[in-house]
Amino acid sequence: MKTFTPIILCLVISCGEAPNAASNETPASTDVDPDQEKQASEDNAKNSNDALFIQAGTEIPACDVESKLIYVQVEKTFKVCAAGAWNNVDLKGDQGGVGAAGEKGDVGNAGSAGATGATGAAGTNGTDNHVVWSMSCSKVISGTLTGLIKYQVDQLASGDLFVYGSAANGQLESSGSQFYSTKQNGSLTGYMSFVFDMAGTYNVGYWSMEINSDGNLKAIYHDSDVAGGALTYVVQSPDCTKMEF
Repeated sequence: MKTFTPIILCLVISCGEAPNAASNETPASTDVDPDQEKQASEDNAKNSNDALFIQAGTEIPACDVESKLIYVQVEKTFKVCAAGAWNNVDLKGDQGGVGAAGEKGDVGNAGSAGATGATGAAGTNGTDNHVVWSMSCSKVISGTLTGLIKYQVDQLASGDLFVYGSAANGQLESSGSQFYSTKQNGSLTGYMSFVFDMAGTYNVGYWSMEINSDGNLKAIYHDSDVAGGALTYVVQSPDCTKMEF
């Protein structure tokens, strides 16, 4: 026996409601109230955690959203809402420790030579200190000591003295010199001394020479190996040669 159930089901499915174009119903309106839209935008901004850009401090909103972040352009600072008050955010943090020294850089090129400096002022003229007179004395000695003694003193224009003396025994010679300014006592007599042991064993015998108050040269040999510990020789002033310049 044949059945017609599939055909009946097909008819039921294909016979639905008519297309919407045939409907007389009016679609719902999509217009939004501007005031409601503004309030919704403000609520979204209020509840958002995004940072707000504020032009001046007078535009800062009330701190009623915890952790809300704003940036104030005039102050160039970030502020965060905490416990009902706006607090500045420190972006610098603590200062870090001193870093390790870097590697030494390459030596730079030599700089160009600087300009030649100005010529300095001329210095003051020096003091004229040439030799104004010179006296030299010599004497051949014999007896306990044999040899030749010499002495010379030069006086400078400043009054200073340069003194030179020597002694020789035919084999050896020793000498010494001394400079005196006019402020030193030695400039009055031209005293000088030098070591030259000429008698007995070596025990640092020495000579001293100076001009005495009579203008004569007095030369003394000091040595414990000679009688009385000293031998004195005098050269008279006329036997000395004096030159003026």
